[in-house]
Amino acid sequence: MKNIILFTVMLMLLGCGKDKNAILHIKADITDAVVYVDGDKQKGVAPMDVFVSEGVHEIKVVSNKYTDCIFEQSLVIREFEEKDIYSKLSALFELEENKERAKTALKAIKDNMVFISGGTFQMGSNNGDDDEKPVHSVTVSDFYMCATEVTQSQWEAVMGNNPSHFKGSNLPVEQVSWNYIQEFLQKLNKMTGENYRLPTEAEWEYAARGGNKSKGYEYAGSNNVGEVAWYWKNSGDKELNGDWEIDKIIDNNCKTHPVGQKQPNELGLYDMSGNVWEWCNDLYAEDYYNNSPTNDPQGSNSGSYRVRRGGGYGLDSYYLRCSGRGGSYPTSAYHYFGFRVCSVLVK
Repeated sequence: MKNIILFTVMLMLLGCGKDKNAILHIKADITDAVVYVDGDKQKGVAPMDVFVSEGVHEIKVVSNKYTDCIFEQSLVIREFEEKDIYSKLSALFELEENKERAKTALKAIKDNMVFISGGTFQMGSNNGDDDEKPVHSVTVSDFYMCATEVTQSQWEAVMGNNPSHFKGSNLPVEQVSWNYIQEFLQKLNKMTGENYRLPTEAEWEYAARGGNKSKGYEYAGSNNVGEVAWYWKNSGDKELNGDWEIDKIIDNNCKTHPVGQKQPNELGLYDMSGNVWEWCNDLYAEDYYNNSPTNDPQGSNSGSYRVRRGGGYGLDSYYLRCSGRGGSYPTSAYHYFGFRVCSVLVK
């Protein structure tokens, strides 16, 4: 009896009136959740108590940040009754957060596309392996290339997973095969309405050399490899010296690094040398340069391998040269294989 009298006095002191003699205790599993009752204006932010009359009531709790994140419930309450309403919004909130992160990640790809004016350059090297010879004149058309390698956050935004060995949102995605990247590109283009693709080998080397702004560097942006590249000597816990040894790389915890930390090349492109090998679109052939077309070459007409360029975090500087080539099965996926995208889109 005392409790009923006390509750009635409390309602009167709050000015609730005789008809508002029941109470709803409304809580939410996220912060800043806004409470509405019976379509009225905003009542406040959960957790809060709302006094109501006996009868049927409509409860709505909405995320203050994402209006699509909504909890709704219809309930019946009796005179002097109290009811707890627990609105579960965290799963919906996390979904909206993921969508927002995805939008940001995909926008970063488009915002980081660098226009590369076409031109003619000398492709290959007389000082490299046999597959870099002969040096020959190649002309490429205008195109766009992303300033950085595709990151793990960008891959996750499209594919919903992260296959990488070294985890980090701004690290380059790795352990991705050429075949898997084709699936990524199809989904990315469907999501964005753009026309992203892997670069041709000729586009890649032209861009790595600095395009028509080239200063003739051996690596992408410098003759000092450490200025522009993560490779076996600088990608671990401490600086290494001497000759390349696999045991040194393992003991020193050599690994990939966040994109865009080293000095860019003449075009503003990062990590063209080092960090991860980058897949190109072309089929690979060791003797391709003997018969390569002069204008916009697309690679060999036959072969089992796809081209990869740029070298990786665990390799000697020799493999990081702008002219260096390699090939692997399109199903290969290692923790030093990644990629960047290019396109012919107009900004």
